[in-house]
Amino acid sequence: MATVSDESIFDLSGLDAQAGSEHMVALDAAQARFGRIAEILSKDKVVLIQGASPADADRLISGIAAEFGLSEELEIQAGFAAIHGHRKNVGKYFMTVNERGDYHFIPPHSEGNSGMNMQISSFYCYENTTDGGETILWGSSDDEDVWSDMKEFKYKVKTDRTELTKMEIATLKMTCEVEWPRDRVKEGDDLVHLMDTPVADVSRYGVLQPAKKNHSRILGVDRFVCWDTIGNVDRDIAKEFIKALRRVGLFKAPHDIEDGSVLDCSLHRKVWSSGIRLPSIFNRAIVRKLRAGELVVMNNMTWAHSACGWTPGTGVRRVAAAFA
Repeated sequence: MATVSDESIFDLSGLDAQAGSEHMVALDAAQARFGRIAEILSKDKVVLIQGASPADADRLISGIAAEFGLSEELEIQAGFAAIHGHRKNVGKYFMTVNERGDYHFIPPHSEGNSGMNMQISSFYCYENTTDGGETILWGSSDDEDVWSDMKEFKYKVKTDRTELTKMEIATLKMTCEVEWPRDRVKEGDDLVHLMDTPVADVSRYGVLQPAKKNHSRILGVDRFVCWDTIGNVDRDIAKEFIKALRRVGLFKAPHDIEDGSVLDCSLHRKVWSSGIRLPSIFNRAIVRKLRAGELVVMNNMTWAHSACGWTPGTGVRRVAAAFA
């Protein structure tokens, strides 16, 4: 299995002092042009826009999405925030990020899953006066060998029936996150657990399926992606993330906690341990403690995002997200 050296991925210290770097280009909001931003993203770099108001952030993400033909997807994702209720809309396109408990961190992942094929992710900072809360972005490797052992969690169904009614198909989609007939259990899927389903003679399972490539509109190529359904279900990705943070003093935790995994926001979703090391599936990283008025935009297919925790009472972190 191909890996890069620890230094190239684990040594995150000092990176936050740089607004621009090898992998991130900083622009002033007043001079930021949609075409220029699209050009930077097309080179698989991250864009950091500074001095942006909330209205600027909405205008910019709308224009960026339009450059890649993703305006409809941006509208849809903004609408999902209100429908699902786990987030609240902030402005036209942005939404609140998921709430966290004291010291909690978010492991590396790209937004969505392979069925959604989400292309752009962005984060706008209203304020961050805490002693932590750094955003860490992880550039994904495209090495076939690295990804051969990775798996994605998904809901699938088994049945001896050859056909389902339109109502049953709609029920599976709305209540079970299953697309019929695409999401039938296939050879190579690992069954994790059996779940209830409202459709007669149809069994729903949580399964682990081999990771597959998705098409990046920004790059015009197929890439492996560390989707939420990969990064947030794997115990070892979280463990490697903790290791990286501890190495450079970015991990915040109460003094009496030895097992940092209990501070993982997605701990309840973990279903397996891949044995993977972060240097193998990610080959570059960016650390940024976002400042007020900063908007960071990236290719969701090639850059995973994560966030550090902070000590309670040290300040306020208010960040909003938009996806397309």
